[in-house]
Amino acid sequence: MSLLLSSIWFDLIWAMAVFGQQRWLWFTTGLVVMAYGWAMIQRHPLLINMVWVALLGIVIDYGNLSLGLFIFSDQQVPLWLVALWFAFSWYAAYLIPPLNRYPKPILCVVGGGLGSLSYWVGYRAGAVSWLSSHWLVLGVVFLQWLAITWLLIKVMKYEKTTNS
Repeated sequence: MSLLLSSIWFDLIWAMAVFGQQRWLWFTTGLVVMAYGWAMIQRHPLLINMVWVALLGIVIDYGNLSLGLFIFSDQQVPLWLVALWFAFSWYAAYLIPPLNRYPKPILCVVGGGLGSLSYWVGYRAGAVSWLSSHWLVLGVVFLQWLAITWLLIKVMKYEKTTNS
């Protein structure tokens, strides 16, 4: 799957998850299942890594919820966020390998910034709430996404084999 197509697919899933939340959960989940189905058909070499990264992300957000950093309407990590983590980890397997040619510190800072921005948009859309100051929450989320991006750079790479 091309990077452009996977980017559009992920952005669609992200928008449905954040703006549709529980209302569009089945449609969002269906698109995530289709993405993983495609990865399985392709025998994507990072399929197992996709699952582990998604599970790690869910654990991180569960920690944020447990510490009171995030508040969700049903007091638990919502299913739309679980679907979104699986979608993101699928997308990262297509996004990170071509980006690995860039300096890792820059990628980590950009990842930290974009991860923070994503949660801020979710906050503005009412998908997540927080009681602490915006700067504190965004600072913590930035550091988390800095680390997540570093991890992605480490685990989302593979060597393409040739038949020559």
